[in-house]
Amino acid sequence: MDPAGGRREAVALVPGYARGLAFHRQLAFVGLSRIRETAIFGGAPIAAYHDRLKCGVGVIDVTTGTTVATLEFINGVEEIFDVQVVVGARCPTFGSPPGQAGEIWLLPGRPGSSLASS
Repeated sequence: MDPAGGRREAVALVPGYARGLAFHRQLAFVGLSRIRETAIFGGAPIAAYHDRLKCGVGVIDVTTGTTVATLEFINGVEEIFDVQVVVGARCPTFGSPPGQAGEIWLLPGRPGSSLASS
């Protein structure tokens, strides 16, 4: 969006209701949620695509509008409420801390990347 003139331009379309947005360099991390049938968002235009919506995080290159990655929760999670970028994190996790009840999902890094585990 152009703050001065208010003109909007779509950079990319995402397969979910966008909830949460964070940037790191040229990448936008977009939280994606499915829409609950009873939610107040049920009448939104995106509700027409209800059966195709995903829950997860989409990663968009804002210079090209290309989706470069998607983390999708297949089950157990229907909504994302926020996303944050943690620069320099070596082993990000989701869920309860180690030693406590609850699942933890580790996101493996590529060899040579800043997220590669040691």
